[in-house]
Amino acid sequence: MPTDHNPLFDGPDGQEYHPGTGFPVWPHRRVSSISTADEQNRAQIDDPYVSYRLDRLDELEKATRPIGGLASAKGKDLAAFEALECAGELTMRLAGWAIAHQIGLAAKGLQHVPERSPETKHYQLRLQEQSVVDSHEHEKVGAWEPKTFDPIVARKCLVNLLKANPGGWPDWFCEQTLGAIEALEYGEVRPIFSPVSAGRRRDYTLLKLQLRAVAMVAFRRGAYRMTKEIASTEVAAGLNVSVDTLKSWELRLRKDLGTLSLDDAISTAQFHASFVASDDTEKRLTGIALDTSHHNAGYDAVALADLGKQYEAALRRGAGA
Repeated sequence: MPTDHNPLFDGPDGQEYHPGTGFPVWPHRRVSSISTADEQNRAQIDDPYVSYRLDRLDELEKATRPIGGLASAKGKDLAAFEALECAGELTMRLAGWAIAHQIGLAAKGLQHVPERSPETKHYQLRLQEQSVVDSHEHEKVGAWEPKTFDPIVARKCLVNLLKANPGGWPDWFCEQTLGAIEALEYGEVRPIFSPVSAGRRRDYTLLKLQLRAVAMVAFRRGAYRMTKEIASTEVAAGLNVSVDTLKSWELRLRKDLGTLSLDDAISTAQFHASFVASDDTEKRLTGIALDTSHHNAGYDAVALADLGKQYEAALRRGAGA
């Protein structure tokens, strides 16, 4: 029998936490063990956030109905993307606990055990398997990002989630992807996971790391008011490459990843930089500093050092290929 969740203690906000770590145990739950009976019985549909997202989905659907012709087609791509983001947020809000359970199962090499009638062959064995998957422990394990990334576990997570299909994707897509993932376990690489080689001589991982480097230059120019030369020198040193090499990446990335991908990465960096720069101005004028750590997180010295390690590792892998 599996060990269920650890003994808990409740914080001042009513959230249950792991003893010794301080991490919330059930991040996708709205109630804790000390919630009132009314709070525990309140329907999720009464959550104002849920109502807001449902209303927004309704607005987007009405605005893009094909009956509107060219008028309703304008902006449809943005609306469709927003609708899917809304649906994803709703799924996480309403069934995030269930997604965490599936990820927790995958982390232990388990998967959903379908219910069958007592007349089914090996019914008792199925009951034993169900007793293993029926545990709060899996939700607790799956609710948090692992400290180390295991691609095999990630693949099992994808299998478990595709089988449940929380995104409502077409059956043909789920079946084709599931079949291709399962074939990998036998050493077979199906076309959906086969790399595209024609005309692409550069490693995708290296290109993405170079894209991050270019974005870090843009961030430093906006956040710290550096010149492009100084920002490029700092980032190039972090990756142990020359400034000229770093500068050449921008032109190459436009060709290999596309202008829009490069512009998006730079725009995102500039967006985060604007908050850091504004905070710096506010601090000089009022002496009050805001918390902009989440804007700095992907671009600061720590992020640059991490990028340097990833870039060096990617180069080593390429040399050994």
